[in-house]
Amino acid sequence: MIVRLTGLLLAAVCMASPLSWNLGPAQKASSEVPPYPRSRTEPWFEKYHKQARDAIRQSTGADLQMWMTDDSFEQVVTHYKAFGVERIEFSKPLAAMLSEKSGRPVKATYVIFDGSDGPVTSKRYVSIQRPVVVQYDPLEVHDVTAIALYRLDK
Repeated sequence: MIVRLTGLLLAAVCMASPLSWNLGPAQKASSEVPPYPRSRTEPWFEKYHKQARDAIRQSTGADLQMWMTDDSFEQVVTHYKAFGVERIEFSKPLAAMLSEKSGRPVKATYVIFDGSDGPVTSKRYVSIQRPVVVQYDPLEVHDVTAIALYRLDK
């Protein structure tokens, strides 16, 4: 399943499973981050979300919520940066690989909400990607911005 679903939202969230919780000064007062206001879903995305959510729950025990929007990558990042710290450096290798394999430029980043150094140690973060690369063979790419909110309440 992970091999077939090659998008950042599944691959990166699986690779970034938390190892510890390190609260720092960047943690915001509210533990709940509001969803992006113009987010939505569609049948193809619901299928993608279910497969990703099931894989994440099985591998880490975490909850994964996913949405998409037609709004730009930059608009979505700006919204979530009001609640956390952007850590784009963690997404660069995977975004480069997705770009190379899909033949399309892919933008991706993480926003960390719990003060952790990055998605590997975080229990609450969002990954943002545009476009969504669902699979390579046959190539399936959707020109939307995807949002994946990862939460581990253990």
